[in-house]
Amino acid sequence: MRHLLIKPAPARLVQLPEDVLSVVLTNLRTTRDVAAARGVCRTWRRVIDHSKTIWRDVTLTLPRRMPGTAESWYRKAAECGNEQAGVS
Repeated sequence: MRHLLIKPAPARLVQLPEDVLSVVLTNLRTTRDVAAARGVCRTWRRVIDHSKTIWRDVTLTLPRRMPGTAESWYRKAAECGNEQAGVS
């Protein structure tokens, strides 16, 4: 008997209002979580990038003096009051 592989239909994201999405995304705790969530879609990236709460509370796990993303994330976190990202 031959087995056929059936691909599931792609999942669709429920379009949450941005204020609700922002509350849900405040549960992101590490830069790895932030990076993964920012990759979901443009809306999630925009909400994360504009959320002072996320950047204030995230645990920064990237090297401080790394070009590109890490450095800009430390700067953003510091601007939002993240004590871990304070000036060294």
